[in-house]
Amino acid sequence: MSEALPLMLKELKLPTFGQYYQDYQDRASEHAWSYSQYLAELCEQEIAQRFQSRISSWQLDSRSQTATWQKFCHTCIQ
Repeated sequence: MSEALPLMLKELKLPTFGQYYQDYQDRASEHAWSYSQYLAELCEQEIAQRFQSRISSWQLDSRSQTATWQKFCHTCIQ
């Protein structure tokens, strides 16, 4: 089962779960987390990573649009 878990998480499009589940499992054991707390921690990490990816994507889009707008303005001025 543990060998299949990374593949299942990838199929479910939960890459952060796949990256962190073992680390969080160790933390859960050390701190006596409940199953729901363990899952909540993984979910929080997944959400944070997705939000960070979204911000990075927005920044790239913003730079691209700025460059396009600058080219447009430069063309209009000439």
